[in-house]
This record gives sequence, structure tokens and C-alpha cells, in this order.
Amino acid sequence: MHAGQGGLAEMTAGNRDIDDCDLVMWHTVALTHVPRPEDWPVMPVEYTGFHLIPVGFFDQNPTLDLPRKCDG
Repeated sequence: MHAGQGGLAEMTAGNRDIDDCDLVMWHTVALTHVPRPEDWPVMPVEYTGFHLIPVGFFDQNPTLDLPRKCDG
């Protein structure tokens, strides 16, 4: 268990450059099962998953300057 010191504010305070660095991400998965009558007598499945969705990756939408599609 983590003792609680440090955190995101401390890790980013130095404003270090991350170019040419290996970035590591940890994802924690926790399941919460809401019982349903259909689960009796055996719970058939439990689904879980995650999406990696960048936010602010581009300064603007890179598709805005695409050529128009020809009608032909």
C-alpha cells in the first residue's frame, strides 16, 4: 500500500520534457456486479474493459484541411 506522499502535483512540478521518453501507464480495473434476477442461480458473465482516448493531443483537428470530396 502506498503511504500517501507525493502525487501528480509533485511529479509534474518540475515540468520535465517527455520527448524521447518511454511513458508508462497503469490501469486499475475494478468490477462491480449489480445483481439481477437473470443471474440466478449462476452469474453467466461479467464484462469489463477500457478505452485509451487522447485529450488535447492535437492543437486543432487535423482533418479540417482535407480536400473536398469530388462529386463524380
